Amino acid sequence: MVMQPSRFANAFETASRLAYAKDEPAEAAKVLDLVFSKAAEASASLRYQAYLLRSDIAVAMDEINHARVFMQEAEQLMLSGEEREEVVEATKRLVELKGALGHGHF
Repeated sequence: MVMQPSRFANAFETASRLAYAKDEPAEAAKVLDLVFSKAAEASASLRYQAYLLRSDIAVAMDEINHARVFMQEAEQLMLSGEEREEVVEATKRLVELKGALGHGHF
């Protein structure tokens, strides 16, 4: 089904805009949470980026346990070499988040 992955991609784009451009993390979280049930139909690299975005949003909302859960979800995905290249920026953010959470900054 071609419809679901594009729906997931659209939700990711919308959530990203809400979180970063409009500074509405709670709305962004809702958008992502609604489509995570369809995540299996999206590419692994898109799921990885969505989990990282959701982690970032959780940190912004002081939901540290949620942030850790979504980071774990991202890390458990099996990515090919090509997919890893697609998520370089998200991976940098994962390292930043893990560092901040691990050092008690949040």
